[in-house]
Amino acid sequence: MMCKLYVKRSCFQGVFMPITQAQLAQKIGVSQVSVSLAFKSGHNRLNEKTRSQILKAAEKYGYRPNASARIMRQGRFGSIGLLHSAHAKRSYLPVPMLDAIYEALEDRKQNLTFCRATDEQLADPANLPKMLSESHSDGLLVNIAKQIPQSLSELLKRSKLPAVWLNVMQEEDCVRHDDFAAAVTLTEHLLWLGHRRILHINASYDASDTHYSGELRQQGYEHAMRQAGLNPRCLTGQKIPGDTLLQTALQVLDTPDRPTAIVHYGDGSAVAFIQAAERLGLEVAKDLSLALLSCNSPESYHGMLLTHMQHDHQGVAKAAADMLLEKINTPPSCRKPMPSVIVPMTMYQGRSCGRLVK
Repeated sequence: MMCKLYVKRSCFQGVFMPITQAQLAQKIGVSQVSVSLAFKSGHNRLNEKTRSQILKAAEKYGYRPNASARIMRQGRFGSIGLLHSAHAKRSYLPVPMLDAIYEALEDRKQNLTFCRATDEQLADPANLPKMLSESHSDGLLVNIAKQIPQSLSELLKRSKLPAVWLNVMQEEDCVRHDDFAAAVTLTEHLLWLGHRRILHINASYDASDTHYSGELRQQGYEHAMRQAGLNPRCLTGQKIPGDTLLQTALQVLDTPDRPTAIVHYGDGSAVAFIQAAERLGLEVAKDLSLALLSCNSPESYHGMLLTHMQHDHQGVAKAAADMLLEKINTPPSCRKPMPSVIVPMTMYQGRSCGRLVK
């Protein structure tokens, strides 16, 4: 037996053939231009009553703006690609930074897409334009901060593709935090509290896989110490394995001329020194002050609020978005490198630092 399937034309149109802009305008008795304006934020040529009427009708009849038509009219996707390396250690993106990028692009009516590539893919001159096209992106935020392939840097300059680097050390086309000034600020704070034996430690240092921030933070610390007429004391230059951090901290603190304050690159070593201080009967803030140049959580140990430098993720994201959109809006023949933007950090005063008790 043969069965016949009958589909009502209206149902077919409603589900499989979405209503067009012209059809919606005809149904509610407005112009097609009015329908278009109703879906554009920032336009005030429509009164609120008409706009509300159009949006309600659009929901009722299942109308959606045609993204493909918009792309053809504007010549833009309205989307930004976030480029990551396929090598895990080369790209670092904490959740607050990702949220800040998303919000900055959303405020500028841009979508965010994720792009991932190997070194081989990044070295291919044809691959970046292809990546932009396939990801429907107008430009790239490049989040490759370690062991940057030279071929990628050269390719971006040569091709003049709209791209902005995040968190790298270069004079053009990047946005980063001011790590040098952050270290100066934190060290000067400890000096103001009366400390003179101040140690700087970077337990994550690895000469083969280091980030520029390690060097700049050490330079900032050393600058502040020398300005105060003091000799810097650094525990850097080699990576300290996690399982030996506590033993290292005990050795540093169990000496007659132990430091009374420590500037940490990150919170990993800070936790080890807090544990070591407890074992040696030293009280944090009273006997030993701890300050961090970066901190994933200010309450990283037993709820103790740690003094640290706060990253301005929103500032970085906004500056990067504005720089990239300016590049996108500039014709390729006129597109030139732009001066890098350095975003300051601010100090959060927790309870891990105190005045030196003599």
